[in-house]
Amino acid sequence: MNTRITLDYFPNVSNYYHIYKLNHSKVAEVPHYHDFFQVCYLSKGAIKHRGEKEEVNLIKGDSFIIPPNFSHSLVPDSDDPEFYSLSFKDRIFYPRFSNSRAYKFLTALQLDTMEKDHLDIRLKVTLDEHMQMTIESLLDCLVREFPLSLPRDLATAGSLISAILLVLARAYFSEPTAQQQLQTINIYYKAIMACKDYIDQNYMKDLGLSQIARQFGVSRSVLCMLFPKIVGKPLKQYISERRIKQAVKLSDAQDLSLQEIAEIVGYEDYSTFFRNFHKIIGISPIQYRNNRIDKRQSSAMDQHNNDPSIPADLLRL
Repeated sequence: MNTRITLDYFPNVSNYYHIYKLNHSKVAEVPHYHDFFQVCYLSKGAIKHRGEKEEVNLIKGDSFIIPPNFSHSLVPDSDDPEFYSLSFKDRIFYPRFSNSRAYKFLTALQLDTMEKDHLDIRLKVTLDEHMQMTIESLLDCLVREFPLSLPRDLATAGSLISAILLVLARAYFSEPTAQQQLQTINIYYKAIMACKDYIDQNYMKDLGLSQIARQFGVSRSVLCMLFPKIVGKPLKQYISERRIKQAVKLSDAQDLSLQEIAEIVGYEDYSTFFRNFHKIIGISPIQYRNNRIDKRQSSAMDQHNNDPSIPADLLRL
């Protein structure tokens, strides 16, 4: 059952709007609808935005606007997302606002909630770099203005919200250009390759999926999806193979026990190290080390037997 949220749910709310910057909202994580318009802009991390029939991933710089009576939910997809949430009713605007493009934009969204498929309500609005800078600046101004806004003096807040709507209206129905798509792909590619380089240098550390995703500014789902496409193998497999590769090199060091080698390459649990080693190399670490010892002894014996400086009669002793 969807929860209905009204504008007076928020603390210190005026009768016209509310804005704050937050990391998560428990009430927003369950399906809900409200009696106001809501604008969200993601300034950090990643979240999943779910409607009745679809789900999209939002990353830094993405936005959306939802009209009243539209059911949706917001679920964090990284450990520390950060987003602006602006809630408002159209009565905040002066009468002349009804002739503006922003008003027509709001009206179209509100009318679309009456349609069965909500064709014009998008769960994700892609903004170019200039739009991101503009809308974040406007939202910051509105956050500072909010405590000062009184019912008798809402001109500044109304103007700022109107400007935000104009930015969204420009972006709303325009598909991302080829250049924007290329920029997005390039950003993800650089993040995944930086992640790979980080693993190569820090494989011995505790590398959790959430920690890696947070460090490189992508969601866990995006990291799991793109890493194998770009690197050629799943993230966990790459970490395991990088650790075992180093363990193989250390196996020749006779002064290190296998338990010590396991800990050096990042395994606290020896049984996990043993299992991964056998899976990747094909034999157990004990067998591998013994085989290496036998091979070195055999090689040393061959060299000894073929040494021309040793008399043949001594070799027969």
